[in-house]
Amino acid sequence: MRIIISVLIILFTRSIAFSQAKDQSIYKDSLQQYSFAKFLFDQGMYQSAADEFERLVYHHPNNIAYFFELLKANRLAGNSSIIKEKVANYPQKDLKIMMQLYLSYIKVDDIANSRWVLDTELKNYTTAQIQNNCIVGQLLLEHKPNQAQLILQQHENLDERLKNLLVVHKNTKKKSPLLAGILSTLIPTSGRHYARDHKDAIFSLLFMGTSGFQAYRRFKNNGIESPSGWAYAVIFGGFYTGNIYGSIKAAQRYNKLKYQKVYDGTKSYFDLYYRD
Repeated sequence: MRIIISVLIILFTRSIAFSQAKDQSIYKDSLQQYSFAKFLFDQGMYQSAADEFERLVYHHPNNIAYFFELLKANRLAGNSSIIKEKVANYPQKDLKIMMQLYLSYIKVDDIANSRWVLDTELKNYTTAQIQNNCIVGQLLLEHKPNQAQLILQQHENLDERLKNLLVVHKNTKKKSPLLAGILSTLIPTSGRHYARDHKDAIFSLLFMGTSGFQAYRRFKNNGIESPSGWAYAVIFGGFYTGNIYGSIKAAQRYNKLKYQKVYDGTKSYFDLYYRD
């Protein structure tokens, strides 16, 4: 009987030792895999890093740190739809996790969905100050500076970087597409010059001048019924109409490029100060 008990004790002790060794091996493998995933992430190989973190989360589903790193890698890889699915199915949600979902939509310029997250999800996890900062940033991304200014007047403790972006937006001088079109209607290509599109203005003037001069010569030499004269007149009319339309588009492009600086600055703000 004593021999049997001794054997059982030995077997039990060995099973515990084996289990501990196995756990230590799994822990060591996880650390190595995590280090490799972080290396890929630091090298900018975000999709590969996301694949490695995916394996870690599979083996450690309750490790919120691994899950957070998975979201970050997917965000920088542009996988906003994957992040949405994973966050929806994850039981432990906090500010850092919901912020990754919010930032993932901003990353891919899906401003409509970032607004949805801000209004329906993020507000449940943020402080009042972070929420107000996000609201102002969201309004800048939506090109609504007047509404952002109202928030600023109500909450003066907003982030100074957002205040500076709002000042830049307000001080940006925009061009009127309507005025550009009217100017080019009255004085061809002047609307393009107004919109700072000098190169295309010169080409437009050259084409209109050439076709207009050719139409004039043929009407003068062959009379008003000259087929070639009317052909060049039609060409001139096309260039003239295109000059008006092009002036309107040039003003719109000018405004977009000016606003793009504020838009990109706002995206950089979110990525720099809320990514972790």
